[in-house]
Amino acid sequence: MKYQIVGEDMQTLRVNLKKGDIFYANPGHFVRKDNDINMSARAVGGATGGLVRAFTGTGIFLAEFTANGEGEVALAGILPGKVLSFDLKEGEEILVEHNAYLASSTGNIDIQTVSLGAAFFGGAGLFLQRHKGPQSVFVHVIGGAVETDLNGTSEVQIEPGHLAAFDPSLNYDIKYVGNIRAAILGGAGLFFATFSGKGKVICHSTSRFALMAQSGGRR
Repeated sequence: MKYQIVGEDMQTLRVNLKKGDIFYANPGHFVRKDNDINMSARAVGGATGGLVRAFTGTGIFLAEFTANGEGEVALAGILPGKVLSFDLKEGEEILVEHNAYLASSTGNIDIQTVSLGAAFFGGAGLFLQRHKGPQSVFVHVIGGAVETDLNGTSEVQIEPGHLAAFDPSLNYDIKYVGNIRAAILGGAGLFFATFSGKGKVICHSTSRFALMAQSGGRR
């Protein structure tokens, strides 16, 4: 399997498959495929795997692409944005907010639970997706990608609607803004998603909550 990310502000993931290759994507992100690529709905991991994805918000079924011959599949986010790739090696992991998950080379998705406070006020829900290597995972961020590398000596505070993905080595919690006036006038809401430790946090440059509000609550 080879892939290419094309475009500037509205990026597309183009995946080249050889005969026998299988690739998985979040349903609804399909753009096009060659005739030698078969597309079907698959509950990867059986009933248990389907329930895991349902809990994280992706849904029971993934789009499965099987190459009967050499061909290409093109995928893109529902909203304009960037596609990020993570080529995970054995032992490497990444946690992904379900709206940001685009595709992966194995389709195996585990659950990562968060604290109740983070779930209800952090915006990502009680369950996050845990993707383990070896595999390639693709994340779609709305607008642009804002990446922060923490070195273990500082903490970063993020408006919850901007959270896309982060390293599982980081500590994730929720903190009250501390000032009602700042929350209301600053437009950040009452709570921040806070991260500390060593690792990377990836944010959407555009808040999905703000987009939902502008579109009347539709995702």
